Amino acid sequence: MEGIRANRIRIDRGWSVRAGLAALAALVAAGCTRSAPALAVKRDVVATLRLAGNVVAPPTAVYTAYPPYQTTVKKVDASVNEQVHKGDRLIELVIPSADQAVQAARANLRQAEAALAEAKRNNAATVRAARQELNAARSEQRAADQSQSNSTNANPPAADTGNGTAATTSSGTPAAGGSGPPPAVDRQAAAQAVAQAQAQGAASLAPLEEQVADARRALADAQAGREQGIIRSGITGTVIVLNAQTGKAVGQNRDTPLASVVNLRKLQVQAPLTPEQVAYAKVGTPVKLSTASVPNRLFDGRIVQVTTVADKSGKVTSYMATIDFDNREHLVMPNQKAVASIELGAAHDVVAVPNGALQRDSSGKTVVQVLRNGHWVTTPVTVGLSDGAYTEIKRGIEAGEQVKVNKPLL
Repeated sequence: MEGIRANRIRIDRGWSVRAGLAALAALVAAGCTRSAPALAVKRDVVATLRLAGNVVAPPTAVYTAYPPYQTTVKKVDASVNEQVHKGDRLIELVIPSADQAVQAARANLRQAEAALAEAKRNNAATVRAARQELNAARSEQRAADQSQSNSTNANPPAADTGNGTAATTSSGTPAAGGSGPPPAVDRQAAAQAVAQAQAQGAASLAPLEEQVADARRALADAQAGREQGIIRSGITGTVIVLNAQTGKAVGQNRDTPLASVVNLRKLQVQAPLTPEQVAYAKVGTPVKLSTASVPNRLFDGRIVQVTTVADKSGKVTSYMATIDFDNREHLVMPNQKAVASIELGAAHDVVAVPNGALQRDSSGKTVVQVLRNGHWVTTPVTVGLSDGAYTEIKRGIEAGEQVKVNKPLL
């Protein structure tokens, strides 16, 4: 008998486990939610679009000094986070000899000129391709204009028949037609692409032209026997990188910078946009920026440029917003993450419910479960703005009414 009872206990326990698992599975299938009451309240609802981006420094706001030759550091005149002006001494290097200094300066100039020439060729190719698109668009518009003119000459407008009917061609079709975007629209888009390519090309050439100018000055100094071991800042800004210590060797790797100076007031945020978000991120749109490095602080900003981003086939798949912001206190640094918030609208002192109270009925209408006379009543509502936590209710329920809110169990 005891064996039978033990087996029965094991069977009962097994059944309990299976029943518990089945109940849990039913909860999962039902969406793992439970209901809790809440009140419809009066409050402000501010809808925002949040864009995640990166803090970057434009080319004109960065100066990077590379070692002109292999040597040792004689003296370090700056420190990280120090404010410097254009022309200030950063580092002094030991000069091996005048001849070596001249040779190194000439090699550095050749390298800088080659980089500038390559960049000019690339930019010219980009602008040339954009101009070809513009010329094609212009040709298409001229052809369309000529076709329209020929059609008008061949089928002059019919006299008014007096019965209100529209004039038609001899074939009975309207005198003008066509489908697709007008040629003028294509031409305007192509012209904008040319202007964008020229502007971006000029911005990318500016730092390279400055490097060539610096290299030429360095060569002139070397040939004149001046101090060639002095590294000076090319811009006014903040020292953020300094790879130099007195007595240490430098120049073994020419790609390792000796120092980098950034104008922190000119930093920008680049934030990707989806095609659906572009309509809300026009040039000139004000934004509020936040960063994890500066908690509980919002920075005023403004969108200054929106550019297209294409895939390998050339198809535009997304967009990039460039945002200027107020960093006069130098609190934000390059390569940090940032979130840009765009206000889409605001509703003040309106009836609002938690987002979890909103449901869809079988016809797709938005409804809320409202407690009335001791019973939960499915009530259609008209919704307005949402801030991600609460949604404005324009019609359907009043402030103070109790609503059912779905909350996740797990």
